Amino acid sequence: MGNATPDGPWEIHADRAGNRPQDAYTLESGTIRVEIRGQRTALALLKPVVFVLRVLATVAFVTVGVVLVVALLPYFEGSGSYPWVSRVVAADAAVIERVRSIVPTQIGSLDLARTFLALAVLAGAAAIDFGANSLASATSKSGSRRRLGWRQRYAGWRQRKARPSTPRAVRAQTRAEEKKSREELVELMVKAKRELDAMTKDVAFLALDVVESTNMKLGEDKAFIEHDFREFKKMVDAATAGEKALKSAWTPDGAMICFDSVERAVRGAQAMLRQLPAFNANTRMMQTPFKVRCGVNAGRVQYDEATPMEEMSDNAIDVAGHMQKYAHPDTIFVATDLIEKSRVKTGFTRTDTEVDGYAVSVWRGPSAHLS
Repeated sequence: MGNATPDGPWEIHADRAGNRPQDAYTLESGTIRVEIRGQRTALALLKPVVFVLRVLATVAFVTVGVVLVVALLPYFEGSGSYPWVSRVVAADAAVIERVRSIVPTQIGSLDLARTFLALAVLAGAAAIDFGANSLASATSKSGSRRRLGWRQRYAGWRQRKARPSTPRAVRAQTRAEEKKSREELVELMVKAKRELDAMTKDVAFLALDVVESTNMKLGEDKAFIEHDFREFKKMVDAATAGEKALKSAWTPDGAMICFDSVERAVRGAQAMLRQLPAFNANTRMMQTPFKVRCGVNAGRVQYDEATPMEEMSDNAIDVAGHMQKYAHPDTIFVATDLIEKSRVKTGFTRTDTEVDGYAVSVWRGPSAHLS
C-alpha cells in the first residue's frame, strides 16, 4: 500500500472514484499530513505566462528602435525608390499623426510626437519586463519554500519517531535523565568545592590608620602634606617589607596589609610604631605629629595572588579593621585568644575591651607611653 521513498514510507490516498489526487501525501505514522494539492499546477501555468511577457517585452524594445530608425529613412538618398520604404514611411506617418491626435506634441516649432511615442513604448516594455521578472522570482521562491517545508516537517517527524512512544517509557527515560543530571551536579559541586578549598590560605591582616588625619592637614602647606604622607607610606612599607608582606591596599590616611602569619603582622606593626618617634622628629614637616592606630586579625580566607588586596573580602579583614578603629593612638589591638597562641605575645596585656565579641589584648608603642 505504501511506496518507499528515499526519506521514508509514504501512503498515497485515492478519492472515492479511485483517482489519486496529485501532490497529496501522508506519512504512514499518521502524525503528519501534508497536502499541497494544485500548487504544482499553478506554478506550471505561470511559466508560459512569464515566457509570453518576456517575448512582449522584447518586441516592445525592438519597436522603440524601429520608431527611431524610421525617422532616418527619408534622409537616405534614393530611399523613395524602394516600395517597402514608402510603405514603412506611410505607416510611420499614420502612427505619428495618431499620436498627435491623442496628446499635444507641439512645443513652439518643435514636434515631439515621435519622442513621446518612443518613450511610451519604452515605458510599456519596461513594465512588461518587470512583471515577467516578478512572476519568475515568485515562482522560484515558492518552490524553494515548499521544498524547505517538506524537509523541515520530515525532519520533525523523524525526531518524534525516535522518542519513546509509551508514557511509561517516557517517564522512565525522564527519571533516568533527572538522576543523571543530579549526579552530574553533585560531582560538579564537589569538584568546585575542592578547587575552592585548594585556594584557601591562613593569613593575617594588619589594619592601620593615621589618627585625626583630616585635622592634621588644616592650615598646612599642601606641599608639606604631600611630603609627609608620602614619607609615612615609605616608612610603613620599609617596616613591613622585612616581614614579607604579601599584598597591601592604601587609602589617603591608612592601609590594609596582608601577611602569611599573625607573628609577621604583629612584628610589622611593632617595627612601624618603633620608628614613628624618629619619623616625627626628623622627617615630618607639618606641625601635628603622626599618631597611628593598628588592628591585627587572622583567619582562613579565599586567597589568590592575582587578586588585589582591595578586592579581597572576608570577615577576618572586617575584624582587623574594627580592631584598628577601637585601638588607642600608637597601639596594636588584637584578639586575646589569637595573640596568646602566637609566638609574639610578649608585651601584650589584656584589656576590658571587646570587639566583635572578641576579648582584646593591646601592645603599646613608644609614643603611646609618652602621651
